Amino acid sequence: MATRIDTVEARSRLKVRPAPYWQRLTAGRHIGFRRMSATTDGTWLCQSYDPEDSKQTRRSLGDFAHLPPSQRYDAAKSEAELWFKHLDHGGKVSAAITVTTACANYVEHLNVEDIPDVGARGSGLTLAGARDWGNVAGIWLLRRALA
Repeated sequence: MATRIDTVEARSRLKVRPAPYWQRLTAGRHIGFRRMSATTDGTWLCQSYDPEDSKQTRRSLGDFAHLPPSQRYDAAKSEAELWFKHLDHGGKVSAAITVTTACANYVEHLNVEDIPDVGARGSGLTLAGARDWGNVAGIWLLRRALA
């Protein structure tokens, strides 16, 4: 029997577990919900199966915590359908990136001219140093020094 995840009441009765609960939208297309602990609202996922190459791909959609619980299923379903449409029109699944790459991209995104050299404040860390580190610790230290 399929597990319902489309109502707040149904989701509240789900057991906490790492594996998502899936609900079929169309053939080969599913929306999923999982709650990793009793104190979290849970996160949404979607998955698509391509019978041509026998590949299954998943995408995390987030928790939609900015919405009331009664609107989260519809929002997640809409996001999933957008992703399915992207795949149907030849879109590719984004390649996973490392934390180092994500942090380096974030540092690059910052407008480096607007961020002062924080070394003078006693931390010894500069923007260039954080960019060279390219990791979470470097970004965290930089943001902390600027606070």
